[in-house]
Amino acid sequence: MRLRFLAALAACALVAGCGTLFEPTAATVNGHKITVERVDAAGEKFAASDRFTELAKEGEGDVLRRQFEQSFLTQLISHDIITAEAEAADIEVTDDEVQEQIDVIKQQFENEEAFQQALADQALEESQLPDLVKDQVLEMKLREQVVENIAVSPAEVRSFYDENIGDYQQSRVSHILVKEKDRALADRLAARLQSTPTGQRKALFATLAKQHSTDPTTGPKGGDLGLAPSSKYVPTFAAAIDALEV
Repeated sequence: MRLRFLAALAACALVAGCGTLFEPTAATVNGHKITVERVDAAGEKFAASDRFTELAKEGEGDVLRRQFEQSFLTQLISHDIITAEAEAADIEVTDDEVQEQIDVIKQQFENEEAFQQALADQALEESQLPDLVKDQVLEMKLREQVVENIAVSPAEVRSFYDENIGDYQQSRVSHILVKEKDRALADRLAARLQSTPTGQRKALFATLAKQHSTDPTTGPKGGDLGLAPSSKYVPTFAAAIDALEV
C-alpha cells in the first residue's frame, strides 16, 4: 500500500458555507466545521517549503497554493467521512496496523534523509503520518466490507465495459483555440495544416498554437491538452476526437 500524499479520495460530500462571522468555514461534514483558518495555515506552510519554491519557478505560485489547499481540504473532508462510516460499521484500525504501513512506506526510500525530504516536499511532518495512514487503512477496510458479498460475472464486467468504453479510453490531442469571430483565421490555419506534409504537421501545429491560440494554458505548450477521455470535452470536440484514427 503506497502513501498517497494528500490524495483526494473517491467519495466525499462538501457543503461550503460562511460559518460564523468570526470563524469562516471552508466546509461542513456531518455538522463538523472545517475552518478556513486551518486550510490557510496549511497553504502558508506549503508556500514556505522547498517543493513549492521549485514548482513555482514557472510563475504559477498562486495556482499551486490553491490546488494544494483544495487537496488539503479534501483530505480533511475525507477524514471526517471515513471516520464516521468506520464507526457506524464498527471498523477499527490498531496502532500496529498503522505502524506496519508506515514501515512499508519508509522502505520505498533509499534512506531516512530521502524519506524526510519527501515529507518536506509535501509540507508534511512525520507526526502527521499516522493519521493519514490510519485514514487509508480505514478506507481500505470499508471498501473490503462493501464488496465482500458482491459477485460480478465476467460477462457482466465485459458488458459494462462495452457500454462505457469511452470511460476507459484516453486520447492525447492538441487544439488551437480562437475566438468565434475569428472563424476565418481558424479556416486558414486548418487549410495550412492540411496542406503540410504529414511528417511536418505536428511541429507546425505546435508553432501555430503558440502564435494564435487564445488558450493561456495550452497555447504556450503548443496546444497540448494531454491525455484524457473524450467525454471530458464539449460534445462537438469529443465527437471529433472519437472520429480520429489512432
